[in-house]
Amino acid sequence: MGKLEGKVAIITGASAGIGFGVAKRFAKEGAVVAMCSRTKSTLDKAAAKVAEIGGTVIHQTCDVTSNEEINSFVELVLEKAGTVDILVNNAAYMPDGHYFLESLEEEEYLAGIEGGIHSTYRFMKRVFPIMKEKGGGKIINFSSIGGIRGVKGTAGYAAGKMAIVGISRVAANEWGQYGINVNCVAPMSMTSGWSQLMDSLPEGSDPWEAVGTRSNALGYVGDPEEDVAPPVVFLASDDAKYITGHLMPLDGGLIDLE
Repeated sequence: MGKLEGKVAIITGASAGIGFGVAKRFAKEGAVVAMCSRTKSTLDKAAAKVAEIGGTVIHQTCDVTSNEEINSFVELVLEKAGTVDILVNNAAYMPDGHYFLESLEEEEYLAGIEGGIHSTYRFMKRVFPIMKEKGGGKIINFSSIGGIRGVKGTAGYAAGKMAIVGISRVAANEWGQYGINVNCVAPMSMTSGWSQLMDSLPEGSDPWEAVGTRSNALGYVGDPEEDVAPPVVFLASDDAKYITGHLMPLDGGLIDLE
């Protein structure tokens, strides 16, 4: 039996990168996986691949900046699966390029806030009454090494991601009485953004130096499914029932081994 057998898990931004890796791992652990992202074609393909692993997969496009679309998606999950046990707030707005602070337009800055902290807040608010009524649940929110390290050119994204740590800790304090655990992870993973960065650099450049940080202790950028998803499974499982309000770096020692 898997660690998440029979649990119903919403995963946002689930069509690629970390969200997709988490969705696959959750399916392997027996969860009913409810996937959402903005792009239908990509989401359909990702959902089909997760369904091949086994179990039940629910998917629908959802713009996480829209309360209407969030409500529609959660209603679909309730209709198909009856409840929500786990929320993984992974979706975020990633800029197409690096925008240094002195030239960062307000619109671009606010997009990082809207797609980060505001979308996380909206989903947390929507699932809270469901989890409260059933007597518990697990919420895992995604912060970022980008915010903790102050990665160059990511001011809006980083600001939104650091705010997520604050709201997670407030929720952990307020909702613990209802059996709801709220935790954060801060991953360093091989996403499309990291790949694009490496592709954009001159040959022989150091991608770590390019974002203003050093290499981590393990010397590589983690894989979404193999390195990031297992700790998320742990936080979503009963094994982590006594952990809440925690920020867990998933970064190969980048933060903790200064």
